[in-house]
Amino acid sequence: MQCQLSVLIVPEQVRKAASSIIVKLEESGYLIMPLQEIASAEGLRLETLRPA
Repeated sequence: MQCQLSVLIVPEQVRKAASSIIVKLEESGYLIMPLQEIASAEGLRLETLRPA
């Protein structure tokens, strides 16, 4: 998924948010932590994570 993300043309904040989400995915594709916790841990706003 990181490779796919690298070829997308998206704003840098969305790219950072998407990358943060990707590393928090289980092998099955489910998130291992809520978006709010990812936002707090990465210093991002929740509104930035939602479109990612």
